[in-house]
Amino acid sequence: MAEQAWSIKIVPGSGGSAQFDPDVFGIDPGQPLKAQTDDVVSWDNQTNNLHQITIGGSPITEIIPPWDSSTPGYVIQQTAPATITYGCSKHAGESGTIDVVA
Repeated sequence: MAEQAWSIKIVPGSGGSAQFDPDVFGIDPGQPLKAQTDDVVSWDNQTNNLHQITIGGSPITEIIPPWDSSTPGYVIQQTAPATITYGCSKHAGESGTIDVVA
């Protein structure tokens, strides 16, 4: 099966922190993205702050300027079932998850 491309919006959240919202119809803000092995994920920064996405403390994107999208896209290598937790190297406490599904 061909991989899918997904986008996760970085949006202003409560208390000055950003929130990660999958850009998928029918998924509530703050919920995990559901994706499969070999899918490609990018992050769309819709804030006025710099962000950099990390997994396990290691950067997986370049620094994402305000109102720009991440590069490179993150290719999911984990197999289902798995949960990937990602965060922002610039802001402690900003994190989200991707659920790897079959």
